[in-house]
This record gives sequence, C-alpha cells and structure tokens, in this order.
Amino acid sequence: MDQIKSQGVKSQPVGKDGKPLQSIESYQAHWAQLMEDTNLKIQQIREEEQRRADQQAQSSGR
Repeated sequence: MDQIKSQGVKSQPVGKDGKPLQSIESYQAHWAQLMEDTNLKIQQIREEEQRRADQQAQSSGR
C-alpha cells in the first residue's frame, strides 16, 4: 500500500544533476538556491505587472 501512495515521490532530495544530495549542508544549499530562484522569478513577475500597469495608465491618459 505504501508503494502505491509514494509512487513517483522521491525519498531523497535530488540535485540539478539528478543525483541524490548526500549531506545536510548540500541539502540546505540546494534549498537556498531554490528559494533564491523563486524570489527572482517573483520579482520578475512583479516588475512585468508594474510595466503593464504603467503602460495601461499611459495609454488611458492620452
């Protein structure tokens, strides 16, 4: 039953190279990188939304 529930779920965190991370430090570094990448993506989305809002404000103000 457990195999069915966990099918496709990795039991260990995996690095970008597809190999399992071995130490707590490498896991923490991997997690920190994921968080940084996520924060950068969120910032890019916010900047894009701000640009769109500015463009709409300029075009409606004409």
